[in-house]
Amino acid sequence: MLIKVYTDQSIQSVATKKCLSNHHVDFKEIKAIGNKKVFDYLRKVKAKMLPYVETENDSWSGYRPDRLRKMIENKSWLENQVIKRSRPKLSQDSQKTE
Repeated sequence: MLIKVYTDQSIQSVATKKCLSNHHVDFKEIKAIGNKKVFDYLRKVKAKMLPYVETENDSWSGYRPDRLRKMIENKSWLENQVIKRSRPKLSQDSQKTE
């Protein structure tokens, strides 16, 4: 899951990045200050404030602990599913002991 976090130097941006980092969520930080292309994009998507967080199927403006918590819970659930699927199943022949 690719997560982009458009940031400035506000406490909300710092808190969002810290929350993601503390929960080992990979994200790409895009600094908005002084970048006209980024500001144009943020205007286009009608971001109201920074940080602006984009995931594959969601986006929001500002520090939103409720949204971050939901994303982190979904990430943990997905990781558990991947781990369960990646474990090799033992065939009946390999379960027999000689």
